[in-house]
Amino acid sequence: MAEVSIDPEQQRVFYGFVREFVISLILGICFYTVSYTIVSYFRRNRDRDDPIIREDTAVYMITTMLCSIAVTVSLGAMVLLPSSIISNEIRHLYPHTYYVKWLNTSLITDLWNLVFLGSNLCLFLLLPFAYFFYEAEGLPETKKGVMSRVYEAVIILLLVAALVIGTVWV
Repeated sequence: MAEVSIDPEQQRVFYGFVREFVISLILGICFYTVSYTIVSYFRRNRDRDDPIIREDTAVYMITTMLCSIAVTVSLGAMVLLPSSIISNEIRHLYPHTYYVKWLNTSLITDLWNLVFLGSNLCLFLLLPFAYFFYEAEGLPETKKGVMSRVYEAVIILLLVAALVIGTVWV
């Protein structure tokens, strides 16, 4: 069997990517857990007299998850500035320490890019969709269900986006 030689530079890039992915995933899971707890705490309780409909329960669960994702991005943005300043100071105080080498500029830059992309997606897509989805009743003359609400929310979101783009460009 022929041995495959791996370029050390490619290996370093690969392990750097895996390291950044794992750190981003761990931070995302921790922030999502905290944000889901916050959103669940402040979510308005339904009246106990109302019959719980399975479709409404699914809608409440989906909107809670979407709002938790938005709060996750907000927590990430709030924590990222102080943590990037602190990590930069730690790197300058201990430049040759093995335990601090994972705090490099690439990791901080990727985290900033993820927060910037996530905040734009949440602000312009996720939160408006969650609101329209929560308020939707389903398209007329279609069978009722969650997908009917999704279709109505997407249509309203596209109409509002066209209205905003038309207002800006005219």
